[in-house]
Amino acid sequence: MDRVLNDRYELRQHAARGGMADVYHGWDRRLSREVAIKILRPELSADDEYVDRFRDEARTAARLTHPNIVSVYDTGSDEGDAYMVMEWVDGPTLAQVIRADAPLPVERACRIGADIAAGLQYAHENGVTNRDVKPSNVLLSPTGHAKVTDFGIAKVPEQSTVETLPGVVLGTPAYLAPEQLTGRPADNRSDVYGLGTVLYEMVTGRKPFLGDTPAEVAGNALHGRPARPSAINPNVPESFERILSKALARDPDGRYQSAAELRADLLELAAGGIPAAVDDPTVAMLAGADSTRAMTTIEPLPVAPPPPRRRRTVEAWLIGAVLALAILAVIVALLASNHNGGPSTTTLPPTSATSTTLPPTTTFHRTTVTHRETLPATEPQTTPQTQTTPTSVTPTTIPSITSPTS
Repeated sequence: MDRVLNDRYELRQHAARGGMADVYHGWDRRLSREVAIKILRPELSADDEYVDRFRDEARTAARLTHPNIVSVYDTGSDEGDAYMVMEWVDGPTLAQVIRADAPLPVERACRIGADIAAGLQYAHENGVTNRDVKPSNVLLSPTGHAKVTDFGIAKVPEQSTVETLPGVVLGTPAYLAPEQLTGRPADNRSDVYGLGTVLYEMVTGRKPFLGDTPAEVAGNALHGRPARPSAINPNVPESFERILSKALARDPDGRYQSAAELRADLLELAAGGIPAAVDDPTVAMLAGADSTRAMTTIEPLPVAPPPPRRRRTVEAWLIGAVLALAILAVIVALLASNHNGGPSTTTLPPTSATSTTLPPTTTFHRTTVTHRETLPATEPQTTPQTQTTPTSVTPTTIPSITSPTS
C-alpha cells in the first residue's frame, strides 16, 4: 500500500475489519518499529458521533499500560480520516484460534482466561469497564500470552464526549451480561460475565447462547441457561464447570465480584489445585443440557399444575353441541309437520269480518276448500273443486270460490 499517514505511518497490509474501523499492519518511520494502525471507516468519518467515540477509545486505551492490554501509542487525523496507532501483536485473535482448534484443553483455557482477567482487573482498577469482552477482541502473542484490545465502547468514570443513553444496548449479544441486555448500567462484574462466555466457548467450541437473530440470542440469555460443558466436551471437569457457573450467574451479586477472584481460581485449577468455587455448593452447575431453564445459583421453582381449564372448555363445547342439535331437531320437526298437514287456516289472512257477511252456503264452501278431509263422501258437487284447488290458499282464490255462490 502506498499511503503514509502524516508522513510517518506507512500502511503495509490490511489486517482486520471491525464494526467501526479497519486495522492495518503498518510501520512507524520515526521509531522504526511495526505498529497496528486503526482507521475509522470513510463512511463514518463524516459522522461526528462516530468520530467522537473513536477518539474516546484512543484516550481510554492510552491510559492503560499493562502486559495483557494492547498499548495505544498515538492518535490523529489524515485527510479527514481519524486513526490511532497501537502495539502490533504478531499473532491471531482468540476467535481465530477457537475456530481452528476448539475445543481447547482446559488447562490452556485457564491460562488464556487468567491473562484476560489480569488485563481486565488492571482496567477496572483504573476506572475503565470494557463492556465488550469477546474472543475477537483478544490477541494471542507468539509466546501464547493474551492481550485485550478494542475499548471502543468502554466506560470511564469521568464525562466523555459520547454518552450511552439509558436502555441502549452496545456490544455483541452473545457475550453481554443480562444487565447489559436489558439496558441497565454495566460494571466490572459485567466484564466477568463476558470472560465467562469466552471461557465457555474455548472449551466447547460454541457460544453459551445461540439463536438465529440477535434478539433470539438475547432472549435465550435472559430466560435460558447454556448446556452443561461436559455434555459437549467430556474432558471438561466439574471443577471448571463450577467456575463457569459462578462467572455466568445471571444475578451480578452471584458472580465473582472481581476479575482478580476469577483469575485466582483459574490459576489454581491450571496448577492442579482446588479452586474456591469448587468448594461452594451454591455454584454447582445443573445437570443436563436443558436450554429452557436459567443456569442460576438457586434451585428452580416448582411448576404448579395447570388449572383444569381445558376440561371445562371441552364440557362447554359438548353442552353447546347438544343444545344445537336439539334446536335443529325441533326446526326439522316443525318443517315436516307443516309439509305433511297441507294447507291450514293459519296461512290464510284474517277474514273474520268477511265470513260473517256470507250466507251459510258460502261458509260451507270455504270449509270445503281449506279442510278437504271433512267433506261427506255423498256430496259429489264438491269433488271437482277439491281436485282443482291448489295446495295452498291465498287471498286471490277466495273471490273465485265465493263469486258463484253469491
